[in-house]
Amino acid sequence: MMLDAQAFQTVLTPEAALGIIQKTVAQKGWKKSEVTDIKLIYSPYWLFSFDVIAVQGPSPSGKTALNAYTGDLNDFVPILFERPLKKTRTTAEGVEAEVEPTSIDPREAKSVAQSKVAAHVGLKPENISVSAFTKYYIPFYRIWIDVAGDSYKIDVDACLGAPLGLEQVPERPKTWEEATGETLQKLKTPKGWAELSGKALGAGGTAAASGGGEGGIAGSKLPLKYLAFGAIVIVLAVLVLSRQFGSAGISCKVYDDFLGAPPFLGFGEPELEPRVARNGLLYVEGECALSNSGSGDASVSVQTRVKRKTTPEILAVNLTMAPQLKPTGSTPVIKPFIVSWKGDKDGDYKFEYEKLG
Repeated sequence: MMLDAQAFQTVLTPEAALGIIQKTVAQKGWKKSEVTDIKLIYSPYWLFSFDVIAVQGPSPSGKTALNAYTGDLNDFVPILFERPLKKTRTTAEGVEAEVEPTSIDPREAKSVAQSKVAAHVGLKPENISVSAFTKYYIPFYRIWIDVAGDSYKIDVDACLGAPLGLEQVPERPKTWEEATGETLQKLKTPKGWAELSGKALGAGGTAAASGGGEGGIAGSKLPLKYLAFGAIVIVLAVLVLSRQFGSAGISCKVYDDFLGAPPFLGFGEPELEPRVARNGLLYVEGECALSNSGSGDASVSVQTRVKRKTTPEILAVNLTMAPQLKPTGSTPVIKPFIVSWKGDKDGDYKFEYEKLG
């Protein structure tokens, strides 16, 4: 289908988008969920520049996007223009796609954008200058999923794989059996071992500080489930680590220049220390090691992302791909990445990555 403006070419398949949703829902504790519908949607956006004319304090400027169908601002869309993504004037081939109408025409876009930005920064529209409006279509997979006794609409960006709307799905408290099983799964990787060991040491330190007096299990203030967890770590550590170290696959890391000092005793992960780009965005750089232990070419893609530590909100994502990765043997292919986002430099951020295919 021909479009009246440029669109980004899709990178993710519908299966990959579903996988992202289902994995995240499972991480929230819901084993049973049902996808009732999935559609490829092309949403129209007005990309524009803005300048805030503040009476006092700094006068920020930047770029954002106005959804030409709903009238909502979207700070994620400008991130797409920082990636080497291809553009097209047609919808994806072989996939049924729906193109949302443009409800806000070029004449209305300026006034609507001024009002939206003004409301966002708490100023009057006359204090906002907007310019350089360009229309683009952004592809999303719109997924309806029944989970937790309700139905949710979640959009997955078809270029980088960023899910929008997953924060609506509540987390289900884990039972003791589920928590134990999750612990065993984490112990199968060196990264999981380091994470859980750090938590165990932290819990132990808290108990020691508040115990005061008798020592040992009988005198400990630590809940029984943490003591049981400690026993699991001690009994299984040698067995699990001896089997799992050196396993092939995808491994991503942020460069040391973007990390703070190691935590106490070296357990756990150091804090992210992002830098500030010229456009005001925060960013971190790193690399992914991609391996193919098979005998033929393989398609490998990995999503790197930055989240807030205190909430499940995903701030930024980057997609690293090797569509025809040849067998690597013991020497993986190194792919550098950059993840950039809008936020406070002193914020509490977390880096993570996920294999998509």
